[in-house]
Amino acid sequence: MKNIILIRHAKSDWNNENLTDFERPLNARGLRDAKFMSSRLAKKGVNIDCIITSSAVRALTTAQFFAQALDMDNNSIIQNRFLYGASESQYVNIIQELDDSLQDIILIAHNPSISNLAHILCSQLELESMPTCCMVHIHFPLAKTWRDIQQNTGHLVSIEYPKLYINNT
Repeated sequence: MKNIILIRHAKSDWNNENLTDFERPLNARGLRDAKFMSSRLAKKGVNIDCIITSSAVRALTTAQFFAQALDMDNNSIIQNRFLYGASESQYVNIIQELDDSLQDIILIAHNPSISNLAHILCSQLELESMPTCCMVHIHFPLAKTWRDIQQNTGHLVSIEYPKLYINNT
């Protein structure tokens, strides 16, 4: 059995025009939401083997919040530069190439591909687009290897995002 928690990075800061899209940090709301959502996940007592994240600043910062809340060291964060700007089919390829000793992972990346990936993996997903810092937990009961992860093979466990708990206005 395999489990994936897909996370769209927290809200980024668009105020500095001198930064490239890749370099954009989290804004104040993004920092608050990443801390809050990572704490919510930690309280569930999940055991995560690793966090795979886009190496874009906003995604990596989000990953660091989750690693800290889950009491994981920074070596548990795997940066994958291909997650920045990749398509959902490329995300599937990245997942299928994971080491089969891993059972439970977090994948942190960008819209629209992360939302499209969630829909590819799990047909029960009713959320059209993942809001920032959204967590979609998908369980793959028949997957013995990561290669077994295919379209519509996942079962939705939960969907959570900050606006369910926090007024973001």
